[in-house]
Amino acid sequence: MARGGMSRMALRVAVTDSGDQPVLQLSDPAAANAAIFGTKAALLASLTQAGFQVPAGFAVAVSACAGLLAAYGAELPDPLRAAIRAALDAIGGGGVFAVRSSALREDSANASAAGLYQSVLDVAADAENLDALGAALRTVVSSAGGERVQAYASRLGHGENSVEPPGIVK
Repeated sequence: MARGGMSRMALRVAVTDSGDQPVLQLSDPAAANAAIFGTKAALLASLTQAGFQVPAGFAVAVSACAGLLAAYGAELPDPLRAAIRAALDAIGGGGVFAVRSSALREDSANASAAGLYQSVLDVAADAENLDALGAALRTVVSSAGGERVQAYASRLGHGENSVEPPGIVK
């Protein structure tokens, strides 16, 4: 058991654009699309589909994360809050999480952005208390605009400000 009596579990949140669905479970076969959910989330979804033991998690649409950055403070916009609450309920209701990234161009055969994006560890959250998760997700998503991420993207020929917001919670 981790602090506060909550079990430690991994929750992966990949930031991408999934159309009308702001949040998609990694157990959903559609989450294995790296072009939509980023390389890390797609790999985790593929491993889940293949029957490997992978920590439960979900993907969050890039449009939802853009809304998160536009919102004031750590408060999650209502549609994203409802979708994350449902996703948490689907994986047991809460726990202590690590919020990480899964940007579309983060890891590939030609690039590795290991350590460039911000990660936030030991985030306690449940369906009724999402503020810390919202703040952590905002930290991870906003790290896409960081100097190191932008410099690496430029070096790869992607150009300045070409990196989409990342996000994984595990």
